[in-house]
Amino acid sequence: MTDIDTAEMYGYAEDVVGEAIARRRVEVFLVSKVVPSNASRAGTVAAREQSLTRLRTDRIDCYPLHWRGPRPLEETFAAFKHLREQGKILSWG
Repeated sequence: MTDIDTAEMYGYAEDVVGEAIARRRVEVFLVSKVVPSNASRAGTVAAREQSLTRLRTDRIDCYPLHWRGPRPLEETFAAFKHLREQGKILSWG
């Protein structure tokens, strides 16, 4: 297992994934997604922080928008760029 794809909306999945990869984090490419309802600039940052806590890690390797919603993409993209600059995510989509 080298690629794990989860999302904040999958219930306890991030908690389970965090436990499963706790000792193998460097071996895993970790993807978690933000839902459109959280895709404002502040909401994306907060959702990512909650995901990091559940996943028990300091970064998400790829953090995409789960699907397009009503928020302007520019707002979501600005949040993604900010998170990437902080090193909290490595890529986004």
